[in-house]
Amino acid sequence: MVVKALLLDLDKTLVNVEDHTDYCAALRERETRGFLPRAAGPETYWGKCTKRVMDILISLEGGAWSAANEIVERYELLGAAASTPMPYLTEFLEAVKEAPKAVVTLLSPRPAAYVLQRHGIAVDAVVAR
Repeated sequence: MVVKALLLDLDKTLVNVEDHTDYCAALRERETRGFLPRAAGPETYWGKCTKRVMDILISLEGGAWSAANEIVERYELLGAAASTPMPYLTEFLEAVKEAPKAVVTLLSPRPAAYVLQRHGIAVDAVVAR
């Protein structure tokens, strides 16, 4: 089989950001500003606060989405700074260094870019929240 390109998830696939991001604090801050969660997305392996935060983002649009996203992004940047590589990341990257790679992530663009740079993960494209 010839691999033409790899499409990869970022968080908890290449690097663990979620466990270092205080989504519960982001949720509390957003709720005090009137952004209330509603179940909008599918059930996932995410922690309870992460799921509620993403449900809020999915249910908003326009200026409300931007304001809510700005809150979450601040916490994700802190999590990105503390993020840790998943086991065998270095070996995986070496094995696929010649293949074109793209990352799709629910992280906001700035934390996603920071994580990739911090952990030396070179990709050809990034699709972030």
